Amino acid sequence: MLRKYFISILLLVLISSCLSEQTNDNSIIFSRENSDEDYSGNLYVTNTLDDYILLFDGFNNFIKIIEPNYEKFLIDVPNDGNDSKLLRIWKLNDVGNVNDPNITSLYRQWEIVLSNNNSIVDRTEWIITEGDRGLGVGTIEFSYPDSGKNGISNDYSVDVYLNSKTGSKIAALSPGMESKKVGIEYGLHYLYFNYWISNPYSNDVRTDIGWIDKDDFERKYEVVMNSSYPQRDFLIPVYYWSNVGRTGVIVIKNPTNETISIQANDQLIEDWMVSNDPVAGLSYLLAGDERKFYIRQKVYTLSAYKTSSAQRYDYLAEKTIVDNYEFYWVVGSDHSSKTITIKNNSGSDITIHADYYGKEDAYMGYKILNNTSVYCKFPPNTTYLNAWDLFHEKGASTTNFNDQWIITELN
Repeated sequence: MLRKYFISILLLVLISSCLSEQTNDNSIIFSRENSDEDYSGNLYVTNTLDDYILLFDGFNNFIKIIEPNYEKFLIDVPNDGNDSKLLRIWKLNDVGNVNDPNITSLYRQWEIVLSNNNSIVDRTEWIITEGDRGLGVGTIEFSYPDSGKNGISNDYSVDVYLNSKTGSKIAALSPGMESKKVGIEYGLHYLYFNYWISNPYSNDVRTDIGWIDKDDFERKYEVVMNSSYPQRDFLIPVYYWSNVGRTGVIVIKNPTNETISIQANDQLIEDWMVSNDPVAGLSYLLAGDERKFYIRQKVYTLSAYKTSSAQRYDYLAEKTIVDNYEFYWVVGSDHSSKTITIKNNSGSDITIHADYYGKEDAYMGYKILNNTSVYCKFPPNTTYLNAWDLFHEKGASTTNFNDQWIITELN
């Protein structure tokens, strides 16, 4: 509160020194009402300058004054319809008469269709950066899909940075958001994407996942804004290279005539489940039951116990549950008669698939990182093996169950 009062006093001093005598009545314009953010709004303005800036509409009506180096100043710009709005920015020292600002010293101008509601997801952002006076402003509309290639789920939020990893953060999106509007100055810009996840059941505010700053061809993500291209649509890439926060599916069938309990890594499998519903008791499968379990993507040792004897009936060691394939387990079946060491020298991480209980190309629980080897076990009726990259676009196959399968290339 004291800080705001100090700012108001400072503004009055600045105005008296920067504006002509004919603007002595302008102190009411620079009241706390006009220097405070609005409670809700449809526009964020980020001021990266070391100067105060003043926002006007297209008719040169004063709207707000924004402090130097202020991020996401929230403003409610009235907008009854879907028509575009012309917005203008002056630096405090250049505005002249606030009731009739000096058009020759205009710093930025942007014509934009603003939301006619104050929903957070529909807010537009305008980033004010250093540059020549009168530099034009273009609009980037960011969209961020809720799933990636091969149906891989997108669980990460993303922050978008301009021109470097330490540059201005110009947008923050969650999966599924579309047409997030951001205004940036004309010119050549590079985009950097920082991915993160927040766990609502943890005290940690967020967990950083990683960055993307180049595409699949090692090119920087660039965007050119100018009078010929004043608007750009940009689809933000999905981050695939982390297991943190991802959810996979395991389908377990109990063909026995007894109730069994399922454990994963020596805990009831329900302890690993991701669900909005109560999970207590779901670790128990009645005779003949089959159930899907949505659990965190990671490596598990799975065990089945007959409740009548509390003895372990069956187990699978080190199966990787992934988010883009279901893993199927028929408890008590022979799943280790055929063995082979698979060496992955393909240049990509791979998953291993086979024919399993009538399911073609079924995921067999093996995710093999590039330049690693895994000793794998398969049911006796397995007739082929497929290796796929993580996007199920390139692969390799074999019907030869000798001691080793060395994968050097995916086609």
